[in-house]
Amino acid sequence: MFKKIKSAFGFTATNKVVTKEAEYQLYEKVSQDIAKGERDEGVWTLAFAKSEGDNQKAEAKYIELMVERYKDWVEAGTEIAEILQSSLEKKEKEKEKERQEELKREELKRQEDYERSEEAREKNTKLKDDNVTFLNRVMIGLLILTFVLIGISYDVMP
Repeated sequence: MFKKIKSAFGFTATNKVVTKEAEYQLYEKVSQDIAKGERDEGVWTLAFAKSEGDNQKAEAKYIELMVERYKDWVEAGTEIAEILQSSLEKKEKEKEKERQEELKREELKRQEDYERSEEAREKNTKLKDDNVTFLNRVMIGLLILTFVLIGISYDVMP
């Protein structure tokens, strides 16, 4: 899809990546391969067929076809790199989202723990207050009982 859009505006991955200097280097690579006796037989056969059996024309056509092949490899590599970069960015966004969600979960857990500790503290305070109230009532009861007993002992004593 991106390739069609780029081509429509004249911006292909090859035009973008393979500058003239890089293109010259591709020609140099093909020349070195030919000098070493290395050649792609499939591409050579196509070049030979397109040049109607003329060896000189076939060699020139072979060079052109090999440079185009290298350009295609560069274009494919660039598009793969763009896909990989996009995939990497997507994964990084997903990891960041997961990290943010984990931070939210941790914050909620801290808040819940705090609320539980506050509830426990309030409950503990209420129990202390209840115990103090109970002890006060017991003491008052004991005092009353003491006065009653003292009063009874005065009544009983002659």
